[in-house]
Amino acid sequence: MSAGADEAGLIFLDTLSPEDGAIRPIAGGGVFQRPPPVVLEDCSEDGTPHLLGAPREIPLAATSLVTLRPGARVVSSYAVQTPSGAVMLPRGDRALVADYRAAATAGGPPAADLAAVGTGLDWFADGQRMQARATRALDGDVFWAGPDERDNWGVWLMQTLPTLAWAEAEGVEGRLLCHAATAWQRDLIALAAPRLSARLVPQDQGAAYAVGGRLGFLAQNLRNLAPSDFERTALDGWSARVADGSAATPERIFVSRLSQARRHPDYRVLRNEAALIAALEAEGLTAVEPETLPFSQQVALFARARQVAGLGGAGMFNAVFCRPGTPVLTIESSAGWIEAHANLFAGRGLPYGVVFGRREGPGSHAPWSVPVETVVAAVRRMAP
Repeated sequence: MSAGADEAGLIFLDTLSPEDGAIRPIAGGGVFQRPPPVVLEDCSEDGTPHLLGAPREIPLAATSLVTLRPGARVVSSYAVQTPSGAVMLPRGDRALVADYRAAATAGGPPAADLAAVGTGLDWFADGQRMQARATRALDGDVFWAGPDERDNWGVWLMQTLPTLAWAEAEGVEGRLLCHAATAWQRDLIALAAPRLSARLVPQDQGAAYAVGGRLGFLAQNLRNLAPSDFERTALDGWSARVADGSAATPERIFVSRLSQARRHPDYRVLRNEAALIAALEAEGLTAVEPETLPFSQQVALFARARQVAGLGGAGMFNAVFCRPGTPVLTIESSAGWIEAHANLFAGRGLPYGVVFGRREGPGSHAPWSVPVETVVAAVRRMAP
C-alpha cells in the first residue's frame, strides 16, 4: 500500500508513492475573485438561499500529469488503482474522496443501480477494497482521458476536451482510453484529438483495464467548475480555431430545453418555456438546442454569440466557448448548481445574470415556472 493511504485504501495526489509513479506539474492553481451577478432575480415562493450576493474568492484547480508504472488499473470512471494496490481519484479534493469512500463502504445502493444512473460509480465494494466487475488487458502505454461522469456534457467540456487538446498538442503516445459510447462523444474525440482518436479504446463503464505499460492521465485537485489556467488556455485556442470554419450563426441566442421536456415531461421541466421562447424571439433572440447540432457548430454558435440566455443545464456549459465580455443569463429552477455555474461563467470572463424560478414541489428536478416578464426585463438589461 502506498504511503499516505487512508483507512479505505484511498490515496490523494500528494501522497502518491514514487514506487507507483510520478507527478509532473502542468499548471498551477491559485484563486480568482468571482463577482456577484449583474442581474439577480428571485421568483421563488420562499426565497432561494445562495452565496451570490458578494464577491468571493474561488480556488482554481492545479493540473498535473500523473504517470503510473506498469501494473496500474483503471477501475472506474472515477478511480485508478496504482501498481501497489492503492486507489486514487484523479479529480477532486479530500472532501470528494471522503464522499467516494463512504459510498463505497457503507453498503449503499447496489453497484448495478449506481452504474445505471450514469454517475460514474461503476464499481462494487468488497470489504474496503473496490473491485471492478471485469478486467480487460491493454498492452503498452495508455493515456486515460475520462471523464469522471461519462454522459455529462458539461464535464466533457471542462475535463475531457481540454485534456484531449493538451494530449494532442503534446504528442502523447500510446493508446487512448476514453468513454465513447455515443456519436457526440466520438465526434468530440475525433475533432479534439484526431491523431489520438485513431488509437481509441472505448472505455466500458463497469470494466477495469489492466495496463501493461505506463498509465498516464491528467489530474486536478478541485472539481468546482471554475476554469483553471490550464482549461482556459486549452479552450481559448481550440474554440477559436473550430469557430473560424463554420457557417453563420445568430448573434443573440436562447438555449432551450423544450425537446428534452417533451421526452421527459416530469424532469425539471419549465412549464411555460414555449411562452418564454415566444417572448424572447420577439426581443430578437433565437431559440437553439445545442445537442441537435454537430459539435463544431455548437462551438461556433457560442464563440460568435453577442448575448446568451438559457435554462441552467448541460447546454449552457457551452458558454465556455464564449468570448470574454459576452453577457450570459442563466435561468435556474433551484440553487442546486448555481455556485458551479457562476464559477464557470465568471471564470471565463462573462458578465452573468441569474433568475431563479418557482418549483412545483421539493427536489431540484421538480417541474417549475418563471415569470416571462422578469426574464425579458433581465435580457434587456444585459443586452450588449
